[in-house]
Amino acid sequence: MVNAKGGVLGGQMFEIVPFDNKVSPKESLIQLQVAIDQGIRFIAQGNSSGVAHAITDAVNKHNARNPESRVLFLNYSAVDPALTNDDCNFWHFRFDANADIKMDALTDVIKTNDKIKKVYIIGQDYSFGKAVAAAAVRFLAEKRPDIEIVGN
Repeated sequence: MVNAKGGVLGGQMFEIVPFDNKVSPKESLIQLQVAIDQGIRFIAQGNSSGVAHAITDAVNKHNARNPESRVLFLNYSAVDPALTNDDCNFWHFRFDANADIKMDALTDVIKTNDKIKKVYIIGQDYSFGKAVAAAAVRFLAEKRPDIEIVGN
């Protein structure tokens, strides 16, 4: 649609160039370098917070070393809060709410249901799952200290 109307910024066209990162931080860094070597300056990814951590760190380092060929990382769904807190940098833009924001909303709903007495937290064993579990424990203790967490 944008390209059909003449592109942006004086006629520049958008092109999506796919790379298979195999949901691996290591492979993502290889593919990131391939993309940069091809002149690609906007990187979009969101399938893994682990991958996003690797990419945001690599993009930050690349941009410090190569200010003439800076890259912007567009993160559409990796939601580990550290990506925009402890590990935040200028070259990373996240479109999605982080895990803390989502868990805050979910525990607001749980807070209103007096029938809920026990919860079991099931999560992945990597940064995203650990962030979700930590937020669940924190927000439940704050909003419904009577709820028993029977597993985590």
